[in-house]
Formats: sequence, structure tokens, C-alpha cells
Amino acid sequence: MHADKARELFSAYHEGKLDPALRESLGRKLASDPKLREEYESFAATYRALQSLGSPAEEPAFDLHDRVMARIDRYAWEKARAKEPWFRNWRTALAGGLAALALLSAGVSLMQRGGAPSASLAGTPAVEDRLYVRADGDEAVVAFQTFGRKTVVVREVNQGRELARVEMDGTTYPMGQLFRSPIRVRMDQPSLVQVVVEGREDPLLVAVPGRKASLPREGRGSIQDLALALADRYRVPVVVSTRTDKTDFVWKLGNPDSVAAATDALRETALAAEMRPTGVLWIQ
Repeated sequence: MHADKARELFSAYHEGKLDPALRESLGRKLASDPKLREEYESFAATYRALQSLGSPAEEPAFDLHDRVMARIDRYAWEKARAKEPWFRNWRTALAGGLAALALLSAGVSLMQRGGAPSASLAGTPAVEDRLYVRADGDEAVVAFQTFGRKTVVVREVNQGRELARVEMDGTTYPMGQLFRSPIRVRMDQPSLVQVVVEGREDPLLVAVPGRKASLPREGRGSIQDLALALADRYRVPVVVSTRTDKTDFVWKLGNPDSVAAATDALRETALAAEMRPTGVLWIQ
């Protein structure tokens, strides 16, 4: 199979739509041509990134009830103000109608809460952004939802390599805009990923397990080193969502309970560890 023909089949191959003979032929071509295989991996990564930037309706937003109610409250507040010409308010009316429809049609379980919506002094309900991480096997998925204009960068810490960058505009979505970025690690050792959101004081650090356990169960080091050790030992993503002045942590990860082991390592600090329903060990 020629390289040009193989490139034409990338999309169907990735979606699993090729017939068995063509799929086998393309698989052999990718295995024997490192340059073409690199092109396909780049194509697949771009394909996944585009999918993650699709309509937020593809995945129900977490804190759905709070978000819908905040939108309905805002709509009611704006409607109660001095009336303006109808053509100035069509966006607000549409947002309120869509929010009410979403509340009626969404029969889903709410995901992990990241904080309740707050109210501004002016009386308009202000809807906060949400940043969360969920486990997907040994891997992790970072998700960020905003009602404003924000830039999100996902970066591999050790090499400084950007895994994803997206400029978001949630002002035109009644339920905000949702960004999802899978973190896939192909190395044997665990990796540390930094999630930076414009306007947030502290970046989120996510330790993702490698393909096999490779670190000793006892050690000492920074909070980042501890997160990597926990991810490696217990095969779950570990999130550090706060900074700490303490730089010398000591851990012994013999306990089969990841939360108990993390709590022991965090003693004499104000930090705490918990296992979130999203399958992530969270330190804050």
C-alpha cells in the first residue's frame, strides 16, 4: 500500500470503518513505516482534540441542576428590569428557554460538585467556572467548563511540552462551553501534567500512572514527588489543587488504602486527601 493511499484511509481506520482486509493492510503499513505511523498518531491526536471541542450537549454538564437554576434565576432577574425593545433581549430569552428545557430533559446523575454558584452584590447570580478531573482506567480526563472567555493549557511538566491549548468562549452557550482533554501516558514511569486556566491563581497538577509500577514504595521529596509515587503505587490519577510551603514529605506506601497512605504522608500539614467519585485521588 502506498503512503498516499494509506493517508486517505486514516479517518476510516481510526473510526473502525475499514473492511478487515484493508484494515490489516494499513496496519502492516503503519507497523513497517515509522514516519507514516507518526503521521497517523498526530492525525489521531488531532481527531480526539476536535471531538473534545464539540458541542457541550454531547456530555451532560456536572452540577447540572445548579447551573440550570442559576441561568433561570438570571433570566428572571433580567426580565424584571425595565423593559427594553424585544430585539435587544432575544439572546436572554433564548438562554432562559434553553436552560428550562435542559432541566426538564436531563435525566442524569449529577457528577462531583466543584462548589456552588455564588451571587454578586448587584443581585445577578454569577455562575462559576468548573475544573475537574476524572479517571478513565489508568488515564485521566481533564474537563473545564466556563461561561466566560478563557484560555486553557495542558502541559507535560518535565519536558514542558504542550498537550492541548484552547481558547474558549462560553458566553454564547446557555450551559457554558465544555472542554475535555484526555491525558494519555505512553511511558513506563508516571508523568506530571499541569493544567493552567487563565484567571485561576493556582494551576492544577495531575499525576498520571505509567504503563507499569516502577517507583519504590518508600521515599521523600516534594508534593509533586508524592503525587507521582501515589499514582504509581495505586494506579489512579492524583490531583494536587493547592500550593504548599512544605517541600519535604516522607511516605511509606505499604497501606492498601490510597487515602490512608496519602493522609499519613500529609501529616503535620493543612492538606487533606480524598477519593473523589470520579475515581481520582485529590489532594487539597
